Amino acid sequence: MEQKTPAAKLANQDAAMQRGNHKGEARAALDAIGIEEIAEQIAECVTYREIAESAGVSTGSLSNWLALDANAEVYARARS
Repeated sequence: MEQKTPAAKLANQDAAMQRGNHKGEARAALDAIGIEEIAEQIAECVTYREIAESAGVSTGSLSNWLALDANAEVYARARS
């Protein structure tokens, strides 16, 4: 896998901030929806892409948020 230069990393961060998807805003958006609602969507086979788009966040941000200790148990139940 190719290593990104510091300038390329900054460009990616700037692009994410312009989309409004930096970590604090993404987490706040997902917290506002709530793990129970998102878990219900996952259980109903709504794709990560669809969930992320409706929340206005990236799929990576959604995955990271689902992996948080506070969300992991509910997320695991939704997938089973």
